[in-house]
Amino acid sequence: MEKIELIKQPQSLTALAYEKLRDAIYTGILKSGEIYTETGLAKQLGISKTPVREALLALSTIGFVTFLPRKGVTIKEFSENDIHEIFHFRKIIEVGAIEQVAKNAKSLDFEQVNIAFTNQKQAARKGEILSWLKSDRDFHSNIMQLTNNSRLVRTLQDLHQIIQMVCYETFQMNGRIDMDFSEHASIMKPMVEGRVQESKKAMAHHLDKAKQLVLSIGKLKKDVSESEQTQRGIQKLSL
Repeated sequence: MEKIELIKQPQSLTALAYEKLRDAIYTGILKSGEIYTETGLAKQLGISKTPVREALLALSTIGFVTFLPRKGVTIKEFSENDIHEIFHFRKIIEVGAIEQVAKNAKSLDFEQVNIAFTNQKQAARKGEILSWLKSDRDFHSNIMQLTNNSRLVRTLQDLHQIIQMVCYETFQMNGRIDMDFSEHASIMKPMVEGRVQESKKAMAHHLDKAKQLVLSIGKLKKDVSESEQTQRGIQKLSL
């Protein structure tokens, strides 16, 4: 007997606020170094303070924002050491996960991974960065789901959001989305075919490449800042 299709429940205001604030952090609308208030953010979103406060608490739990007593919140700024630690941790859990998945490939259902991979292809063709970020999270998360380890899944979901926060600028680089998609294809094929060592190597390369790009962006910012300081010093001397 056919069943009536379930009605999809609308997202709560807290969930919607969380997504809007997270995406605003990704895209740089909300900037590190600035202080934001719940009242100001609620006004921008057109909702009450309660869901905004709850969304900010969730964002602070995974390290996106920091609460400043009696002031508001500020966006987390990551150091070079943070980047090394984040990618080191990610490499441990994702390379280990793909080893397990590839070993059991014959008995696993890759439908959800394939859907995420297809969505990535569409986002890459359109050059839609936020759509790409979502499908990228889904791709990695759905691979992790195949380990059947809920703790690993939750850990990666939180970690991956932080990674995309620091990686957003790299996806604005010309050709980076296409390159990332190509790296995912290199992971996908040996994984579903059960070629363990090749899939592990492809995942490790993908994560190493992402880390290198993030660090190069950070170094560029630092170099530009130092250059500006030097230029201001020269201007003062010439006065």
